[in-house]
Amino acid sequence: MASAMAQSPPADNADVDIDVHRRENRLRQRRVKILTTRDSWAVLARKDDILRQTLDGIAVATNPDVICDIGCFNGEEIARFHRLVPSASCYAFEANKRNIDNYINARSDLEGVVVNNVAVADYDGEIEFNILNAEGEQEDWRRAAGSLNERTDGVGGEKVSVRCTRLDTHFASQLNDNCTFLLWIDVEGALDRVIAGGQKLLSRTIAFRAEVERHQFWAGQKLAHETISAIENLGFILVADSYTEDAFAQSDVLFVNKNWLKLASRDE
Repeated sequence: MASAMAQSPPADNADVDIDVHRRENRLRQRRVKILTTRDSWAVLARKDDILRQTLDGIAVATNPDVICDIGCFNGEEIARFHRLVPSASCYAFEANKRNIDNYINARSDLEGVVVNNVAVADYDGEIEFNILNAEGEQEDWRRAAGSLNERTDGVGGEKVSVRCTRLDTHFASQLNDNCTFLLWIDVEGALDRVIAGGQKLLSRTIAFRAEVERHQFWAGQKLAHETISAIENLGFILVADSYTEDAFAQSDVLFVNKNWLKLASRDE
């Protein structure tokens, strides 16, 4: 080994410097990429927290008659609203019965909240709901990601038949009583169908937060720009969008009704 090393020609210093520089450059670029990704996710998390606090503040200030969590997964959001606005009638909608059995029924802070094992859609009756396969704690996101639409990336699951309802149908009595609403919506690519079935209710909605996508995770879903435009055409103002470049293609949008003050003050 020693003789082989002795026979090797000495490396040119200029070549060594170039190689070192290239390696350092690659490492620097990798570090920058990692930091950028981490920073983007941190920014997204801060935006999410600010949006949550903003909607909480709107709920407390305007005191809506009815608060709904549509696609509630584990009931965390509706439990918080129930604490914040105890005078409001609170409703949770979750199409995946497993989530209700495993997460919601185990909670002790949902007393007084009406939990519905129902999908919110654009018609009343029965509908196929896609439940993604979820095994192990690392797959928690899949438990929250069931949809009326099929996944486009090949993630496996099963179809189950569940009862579905339009918001306008489910809350017909409250609408007749001119109740006001506040909504939290997370329905994985089916927001357009919730909106289509809730035109009357939305006219009585002070504000709502919803998840939108810039990538077609779910077959046939409307993308963010289409959904935002449709909601604005219904008389809502886009207050904020948590979309953060280099973080994720999903984001949350916060809308306030142009007539929010009139609704909240019951000036009708």
